Amino acid sequence: MNQNKKRHGGKLAETIRGIRVRLGMNMTQFARSVGVTHGQVSRYEAGLAVPSYAPLGRLLEMAEGTEKNPILDQLTGCLRGPGMRMTEAEAFSEIAASKSRFDALWANTVVTQPTVGPAPFWAKPLGIAPNLAALLDLVSQLYNRKREVDASLVKIVRLWLCFPDSDPTVRQCFADTAQYLNLMLLAKAGKAQANLAREKYRVIRAVDVGDGVVHQAGEIIDLDSNTWIRYAYALAPVGEYCEAEASNKKLA
Repeated sequence: MNQNKKRHGGKLAETIRGIRVRLGMNMTQFARSVGVTHGQVSRYEAGLAVPSYAPLGRLLEMAEGTEKNPILDQLTGCLRGPGMRMTEAEAFSEIAASKSRFDALWANTVVTQPTVGPAPFWAKPLGIAPNLAALLDLVSQLYNRKREVDASLVKIVRLWLCFPDSDPTVRQCFADTAQYLNLMLLAKAGKAQANLAREKYRVIRAVDVGDGVVHQAGEIIDLDSNTWIRYAYALAPVGEYCEAEASNKKLA
């Protein structure tokens, strides 16, 4: 990364933190106002991530005076590429146009493609399609829990990138692979009698785990490992969840 990018990223990170402090908000309150997660705000302020156009638009609405300059710089690069900085009016116009295009894409995706579960609440505001958002959410959970992944998982994602996802045959191959893997894991778990062992899990996203009850975020429930595997996108082992929360509080 060149020095110019570092300087701009640093200025934007300082600006985001400055806006939050000026408004007297903690990270959780600020995240809700911007439409992202607590962890994302933490990464923005640390300069480890840069907001997409949707949260940048909300930040621009909250900014005052010179706070707007690094936000407009980032929006210009995000929506138009390198060039003369957009005006505030131009930025809001471009954001609205991008949102309209994404809303159409989102609607088409929901209708034409199966999803692995409800999309995270931040997906649509950030302009991320449902299944990609679910994948990013899982990657974030892996990062927070400091979990390494098997090389085969990396290969699967690379294969998805290498082949055209618009080809129905390609999509069917991946669907078949996921179904086969799920059956194999359940079979292994059954042989090990893992289904008899129950552990406590915290709900991180509202979910019905097959008991006819919609469990809300924050609830602690007892489940067997087979059920945990099926609903892992919405649950976290209590111990791992607490460690992730402690890590986020240190960053804050």
